Amino acid sequence: MVQIRPQSPQAIILKLLVPSNFEHGTEFYAEQLCITFNYLNKIVKQVLGTSTKAYILQRRMQEACRQLQYTTLSVEGIAEELAYKGATYFVRAFGKTMGTTPLADRDAKAKSPGK
Repeated sequence: MVQIRPQSPQAIILKLLVPSNFEHGTEFYAEQLCITFNYLNKIVKQVLGTSTKAYILQRRMQEACRQLQYTTLSVEGIAEELAYKGATYFVRAFGKTMGTTPLADRDAKAKSPGK
């Protein structure tokens, strides 16, 4: 059995790669790190407690929330920035992950007193 260090270089590099490369899937990151997809998934699962695909989706949604709160980009613009095939796919993924629509999330954050 292969021992994976808690803060393996691959997991650290993945954390750095994902925020700037939302348009790529898991195979791209494995290739960039010169490891197999299965090994990358194993590392990410052990270090981050989730699959590579789920981690990428989580990072995309964090960026979507940030853009909804701090920019005036349209939903279509954010979908394009995050490399979704279209606004419909983005809205569906956002709703499934966040439990609300992008515009409802933007409105709620605009009305919250912490802003």
